[in-house]
Amino acid sequence: VVVLDEVGLAEDSPNLPLKALHPLLEDGTEGGDDSQQIIDRQQRVAFIGISNWALDPAKMNRGVMVTRGDPDEDELELSAKGICSNHENDPVKDRLNPYFKPLAAAYKNICEEQDKRKRAFFGLRDFYSLIKMLYWMCEKSNCPPTGPQLEHAIKRNFGGLDSFKTYEMFMNDLGDLGSNPPDLSNASEERKEILHPDCTPLGLIKTSLRTKEITWHGENRYL
Repeated sequence: VVVLDEVGLAEDSPNLPLKALHPLLEDGTEGGDDSQQIIDRQQRVAFIGISNWALDPAKMNRGVMVTRGDPDEDELELSAKGICSNHENDPVKDRLNPYFKPLAAAYKNICEEQDKRKRAFFGLRDFYSLIKMLYWMCEKSNCPPTGPQLEHAIKRNFGGLDSFKTYEMFMNDLGDLGSNPPDLSNASEERKEILHPDCTPLGLIKTSLRTKEITWHGENRYL
């Protein structure tokens, strides 16, 4: 089996590289008219192409198209729980459990607002990365997410557009959950940094450039 991830990107090439797949997708030949070029059935391979948009009809007609619509809030909530842990008794996931539903609702509101503006800037990978980062924070702090932690994680994963107030949109759905103050009494400097991370633009950039060994989950798309 040959898996072609982001195969739709090749459609932008002026050299049309995907045309090489036509005979292989159609009848397993190498593209020649000579019958000797027919590939034995046991030597043929299956192709799986993953794309964010439809390919041209010449390829679509040579395979089976499976489409995946946008997930609803319940599916987003279920995905968030699965990202955190597959174990039934996970104390970190239990701390995050009240946050899954409002975070999913806020993400759907962002998607709807993007549809109105006809500009898809944020996607599922940003939502998934947000969940991973919050899980790491809760695991390290051994407590539910604090207000500064939520702000930091949201701005790390849903920043980049000054005209798009994503943080405010998340806070509208989180309500009181978004204002959990950190307890910094008798906390070490390392713990203070975890409970109350720097949410200024410079602080977000510095944290984003650090490695995972130094700071929390370092995968995010936006500085």
